[in-house]
Formats: sequence, C-alpha cells, structure tokens
Amino acid sequence: RARAPRAWWGPVAPAALAGGVFALLLAPVLAPMVSEAVRFSFMVRPSSDLYILSASLADFVIPNRLHTLARPESFSWMGNQIAPVSERTIGIGYGALALAGVALLLGRGRRTWGAPAVGLWAVAAGFFVLMALGPRPQVGNITWDTIPAGALDGTVTQIEEWSVYALVNQLVPFMRISRSVSRFAILVQVAVAVLAGIGLALAAARLGRRAGVALAVGALGVVLAESWVAPYPMSPPDTPAFYATLAEQPGRGAVLNLPMNYDRPGYLLYQTVHQRPLTVAYISRDDPRTLTERVPLLQHWRHLGPDILADDPAAVGRTALADLGVEWVVLDRYKMPGGDERTVTEAIAAAVLGDSAPVYADERITVYQLTPPAARTPYLQLGPLHWGPRQEEGSRRWRMVGAEPAELTVVHGDAASQVMLRYRSTTAAQVRGEAGQRWELPAAPTGGTVTVAGRAFVLESPHGPLAVEEARLLP
Repeated sequence: RARAPRAWWGPVAPAALAGGVFALLLAPVLAPMVSEAVRFSFMVRPSSDLYILSASLADFVIPNRLHTLARPESFSWMGNQIAPVSERTIGIGYGALALAGVALLLGRGRRTWGAPAVGLWAVAAGFFVLMALGPRPQVGNITWDTIPAGALDGTVTQIEEWSVYALVNQLVPFMRISRSVSRFAILVQVAVAVLAGIGLALAAARLGRRAGVALAVGALGVVLAESWVAPYPMSPPDTPAFYATLAEQPGRGAVLNLPMNYDRPGYLLYQTVHQRPLTVAYISRDDPRTLTERVPLLQHWRHLGPDILADDPAAVGRTALADLGVEWVVLDRYKMPGGDERTVTEAIAAAVLGDSAPVYADERITVYQLTPPAARTPYLQLGPLHWGPRQEEGSRRWRMVGAEPAELTVVHGDAASQVMLRYRSTTAAQVRGEAGQRWELPAAPTGGTVTVAGRAFVLESPHGPLAVEEARLLP
C-alpha cells in the first residue's frame, strides 16, 4: 500500500510537468484570453455551433475519412453529417485501438509496471471522448434534426444539457468560448497513442525479442496502412502576384481588402507577402471593439448596408480611411462571386472612390491607391463597449444600450457639433455630454428623437433597454 502513491506518481509526473511548463510558457496568451472570456460575451459563439461541430461516437471508430481508397464516399459515412469534413476526420484507427486494448488487458495487474500509466491515459481518453461528443452526445449520425430548435433559431443561448461537456461549459467560465467541440478528439488520439505504445511494449515483453520486433514492425505497417492519404488534400496558395509588387512600394500604408462582410483568413496569407498593416483580417470572433463595427463606411461594407450611424459613406469615407492609415484598397472578385456581396460592395466602393483610376487591374483584382483628403470631414464613431450587436427587421435597424455607458464620439468635430438620436424605449434614459450636459430621453415605445450638442456623449438606460435606431450628425 505504501508503494501505491509512488507507482501512480511515476506516470503522472511527466504529464504534470508538461502541463506546468505549458501553462507557464503560454501564460502571456492564456491569461488575456481567460480575462476576455470572463469579462465580455463577444467571444461566445452561438450555442448551435456546439451541437453542429460536435463529434459522434461513430466518428471515432470508422476508418480514416481521408484514406486514399475511401474518399470521397467516406465523407458521407456514419457520424456527423453536417459539420465540415475537416471537423469530423477523427477516426482513431483499428491498429491503435487494438494495441490500446492490449494495454488495458495486460496492464491491469497491481504488480505490472504499466498499470498506473494505463489507468491515467485510459481515464484521459474516456474523459476527452465525452468532451468531444459535445452537449448532446450521439452514437450514430448527427443531423439537423438532432440539433435543438432553440439553438438553431437563437432563442436558446445557454447549454441546457447534462452531458460532461455541458457541465464543464457551465462550471468553467472561459469554456464558453469553445466552438469546434470535436477538436477534443486530438487529446483522445494522444491518449490512445500512449496506450497503444504501452500495449505494444507489454506484448513485446511477453513474446520475446524476435517476436516483439516482428509485432512492432507489423503494428507500424498497420498504422501506416490505415493512415495512407496520398496525395494529401491541400489547397494551393492563391496569392495574387500584385502583392509581391506592393511589397516593393515605398511607405507603410495599410491595406483594405474587399469584400469584408465577414472575416477571411486569405487576407492574412496575402499579408505574408506584402508585409503591410491590415484593416480587416481574421480573428474568428466578432469583437465589438474593432473599428469594423464602429465606423461609417466600414459598417456599410461589413453589413452590406447601413448601420445606425447615418453618415453618408461617400461623404465621410475618404476621411475615415485616412484616419485608419489606409493607402491601398483591393477589390477581389474571386471572393465575391455575386449577389449583394458583389453589387453592394462595389457600389459603395464606387461612391467613395469616385472617379479615381485604379493603379492596377486584372481579371481578379482591382487596386486603388489613396491619398489623404485636403480637409477632414466630421463623422460619428461608436464607442468600444456596451453597444449591442446590429439588429435588423425589415427596413428598421437598431443597437441596444443598457445600464452600462455606451459612448458616441464626433470625430473631427467641435463643441458646436449637433447630433440627432432616434430611439425606442419603454423606460426613461439619458445622454451625458463631455462638459457635464445632460439630456433626458423620455420613454417612447413607438419612437422618439433628441438633439444633443458637443463632441463626445455617453448613453445610459439604467431602467430598461434602449434601442438606438439612428445617430445622425446634423449640418
């Protein structure tokens, strides 16, 4: 009995040491991420993502979906039927599972050196399987019918299940930011790989040297055969040649890639060539603090239409781009194949750029080089916090404001600047100016307006939600 703690400490110590080093080295990244997750809700994806991107138990035990002899028919095999193939290619492999079974069989005795390690990694594999199965575990197929209706239509934002993943999601605050739940399968594969190694070592020790070597070679052959993916599916880089030319141009002006109605990781790839700052990139979350959601023109391109800021993008666009340091605007037609994504994006660009001639154009991209305007035009800008997301119903648009102060600024304005606010509210709210002024917003369930003067304002609605439908800078 006295040896039991030491027996368990042997396999646990390396994992504990690796975890400690991992936490220490990644603390500069992990600490801000956890802080953001606890303080703000923008990092939390819709609950539907957690169901759609979960693994099914069948996904673990079917052969490799990318196997050369199986694809593309394997993409419709049993398992998750609605997630991208990349999120459900998590088959463990029968060779590794068989060797893991050998480890469980031979390593269960108290006096066997592998027993503590087998227990540790078996528990780890089981735990992360349950995590990868997501909020509502499925044995067979995951289809749209298995997703709760409330999660799909957005009426249910909290996970109301009793699975292992759901409990961890509720108890650990920063777990709410997870999205691709099936990626916990990576840790399952790591645990099974260790178990397979233990199983091979235990079996080889019993069989003797020659038979053990033969078993190891055979196991390696089985694993390689099960993992045979040749050629491996890859997407060739599609970086337009212009970006190499741009890298040679003087100056460090920022690049604005269009379209930008959602974040595209390809723009990050292009940046590795042109080496200039980006106006819009890819962060996989809708951070309300980014200027994409707070500045006219960028709002229009983001939502393919106006937001609550009523500034004319044609009038203020050049000023807004100059304030952001944008020198190059690139319209990429390959990334906007049709519909509003192309027509609206190009229409706004034409209104802002006017009769400016492009400095480069081919069958794919059109590039404009901007110079700062001689005079800056005032425009409105939303503050970084406490504005709700843009909501739309028919021709109406609004953003919600609550008890937390939401800021509104007149960029390039002065103390005489006047701003008209149109709003709806069932309770009274208020606007405070930078010089101590105060404007009351009486309850207006069907709509009301107020005109305020100054350069900076704070909106508050401590007694109930305030829907701001329009903020207009008056002449």
